[in-house]
Amino acid sequence: MMFHLIKEVKSIFTKLGFIVLGILVFILFLEMKFGADSVSDNLVYIIIIALVICLYVSYKRFNIKYNSIPNKYFKSIDISLKTKVFIVFIGVYIHSILQTFFSSDTANQRLNEKNDEGLSMITVLVGTGLTAPIIEEIIFRGVLFIVILTASSYLQNKNNSKIDKLGIISFFIFSSLFFGFVHVAKGYDIENIGGYLVSGIILSLIFVFTRDIKIGIAIHMIINICSVLGRYDYKGIIALLVIIMLIYIFVYTVWFLYKKENVISNYGDYLEYKFKKYKATKKLKT
Repeated sequence: MMFHLIKEVKSIFTKLGFIVLGILVFILFLEMKFGADSVSDNLVYIIIIALVICLYVSYKRFNIKYNSIPNKYFKSIDISLKTKVFIVFIGVYIHSILQTFFSSDTANQRLNEKNDEGLSMITVLVGTGLTAPIIEEIIFRGVLFIVILTASSYLQNKNNSKIDKLGIISFFIFSSLFFGFVHVAKGYDIENIGGYLVSGIILSLIFVFTRDIKIGIAIHMIINICSVLGRYDYKGIIALLVIIMLIYIFVYTVWFLYKKENVISNYGDYLEYKFKKYKATKKLKT
């Protein structure tokens, strides 16, 4: 009895240790991102990106080594490259449609534009289109996913469940909310959180279904880059990107439906073959 109690207490403290470490990593990366934004220098952006990626990879390997959560959650779903590109484009397209229901004139946007005054477009693109998507996706989809799944995995083990539904649902909710809150906190602009919540929901949902952080980064990059190009009045480039995405979505959809039809047809032929084989075998036995 005492042995089981000691083991239980040890397990709880181990989980708490992983959670505290994750929270510290979360805060560190967030501060590094804010620090890079305050300097607004291309070299600093690149150094911060490299540091965050290296630290995240080390943090992830540490959690894999000590099994903070089941290893299956660290593996991305096996998806072909053409399907990943489709998910990226459809994610951007859905985001652009939903964003029309919310105001783009937010305190956060005005603050970013004010901070970018006097900077070259390249620096703004590196900061907004490269640094922000990489670091924010690592924070809100990478680190937060591990922290929340670690917290819920204790209950999962108790229930012997194969899928940690509580952890995944909790991650989806908190990741979306934190993402929205961080983007309005600096400008005290809580009434305009809706647009950022939409972004958080789309990115978190795609991560839940793919567990591939690179897809979220790509979507986030395209959204932010288009936003910067719009501010500098490069609407022609945005229009070209939209056309390319729509053509790809159409071609992929046609290809998928054709492939799906073939799969269904082949499966039907297979069932017919099995049925005829069953009837023939039964006839031989009689």
